[in-house]
Amino acid sequence: MKILCLDCNSFSFQLDHPTPVAEKVDSQSGSYADALVAFIAIEPGDSKKTDDCARVLKELKEKSGNSNLLLNPFAHLSSELAKPKEAIEVLDSLCKKVPCKRASFGWYKSFTVSVKGHANSQIFRSV
Repeated sequence: MKILCLDCNSFSFQLDHPTPVAEKVDSQSGSYADALVAFIAIEPGDSKKTDDCARVLKELKEKSGNSNLLLNPFAHLSSELAKPKEAIEVLDSLCKKVPCKRASFGWYKSFTVSVKGHANSQIFRSV
């Protein structure tokens, strides 16, 4: 798993168009204030790493002081991606282990980000 966490003043996204593996969605957009946004790429075998990843996400969430966490699937962080079914299962598992929201899987999105400027506002982790 590759994770880029951004401690955001605000984060919003708009779904543009689906990829062939896109989930069905109820909403085409989302907006979050004072949230830790985790851009996350799921790699093969990551279903065995959900406990470790949940621990890392909890630590980063606590360090940021945010009560809101959003997982944003972001395939661009890795060149070796898990199959879509495994990736969705991992994301759902993480949301159960670390209370959070998640953006839709398999969609091209436009997004607007306002990142805080403190020392831990932009952190990358590989789990």
